[in-house]
Amino acid sequence: MKKLLAYVVAVTLSFGVTAIPSYAASNNLKVSNPPEEFIIGQPGILEPTLNLVVIITGPVAAEIDVQFVDYVFDESGNKARLPENSTPHSLAKIFSVTPFQNLYRPSKSGSEFLITLKPKLKKIEQIYYGGIKVSMNPLGGTRQSGIASAASTGAIASQVNVTPYGFAGSIKNGKITGAELSRINFTSTNRTSIIDSFLPDLPGLINSGPIEAKVRYRNNGELPVFAFASWEISANEKVLATKRTSKSILLGGRSATRSVITQSNIEGSRETVNVLPDFGPVKIKTTLHSELGGTKFDPVTVESSVFVIQWKEPFFFIALLACLLWYISRRRPSKDDPKRKQPSLVLLALKAFKKYLKTRLAKLNLRP
Repeated sequence: MKKLLAYVVAVTLSFGVTAIPSYAASNNLKVSNPPEEFIIGQPGILEPTLNLVVIITGPVAAEIDVQFVDYVFDESGNKARLPENSTPHSLAKIFSVTPFQNLYRPSKSGSEFLITLKPKLKKIEQIYYGGIKVSMNPLGGTRQSGIASAASTGAIASQVNVTPYGFAGSIKNGKITGAELSRINFTSTNRTSIIDSFLPDLPGLINSGPIEAKVRYRNNGELPVFAFASWEISANEKVLATKRTSKSILLGGRSATRSVITQSNIEGSRETVNVLPDFGPVKIKTTLHSELGGTKFDPVTVESSVFVIQWKEPFFFIALLACLLWYISRRRPSKDDPKRKQPSLVLLALKAFKKYLKTRLAKLNLRP
């Protein structure tokens, strides 16, 4: 039995999965999401605070630990976690955690903890950003951490950007700008047939909905801004759906790509339905929003049109019929000689290739 247990543990670890003690399945940690942007120096708010609500349920006594983490983004927008104070913009430089009762004692209903973060300064001159990590450390056991709405291994609760009020309006032009649109495109996500799969899409023509509306935007300034995209989809002067992406930080000199699909949830069901008509023109208004520290930049809006029509299958069969009729016409008897038929396309190709070979061989023989 011991050998079997050791084998199971070894196989589990070989696949990169950490073995979790039995208490991990019982204790549950939930953390409320902090705001995406925290503003310091806003008029009328003398002592701003950031509050996190932590809820723990389960039979194991544990301690709650709050840490700040830094992160950096790669070109794809993926973030890598670093220890606190690793960067000049670390949240640890601007926030302090107010002492709180951090011991969880097991109970049937669980316990709720209020964690308050206070800024160390009343006025700041730069932007700070990073993440907040909330951990549940069972007393006498192995550590377990969680984020936001579910218990899991340690991770960043949510990224937070700390901005001085009016920062965007007081900075020199060029260092901070609103996000700019780079590219917009629409692609059908529903392939109606094999023909639809191998024939390429044409710009502005959609064989069938739903479609994926994708936008790529870039921050050409030096400092980060918050940006998100929204879409308004309409046909026959009627709005069919409105879509938007979540607001996220966009660092200076970086690009991001976001997309949505033209589907809506069916009320009372988990299923979705395509909002586009089966035939006709559709207008899509794409808007890019960006803001920072209470300052909202002018939105960038582009209006596009697509036409929904199942054109690929009829086009394929019409083209096939045209080729067939052309081939038959080439095989009809010649008017000069009724018994003599026009050569086929294959035969003409073979004759042309034979002539080409003869020409090439003749040139090679002429060389000294």
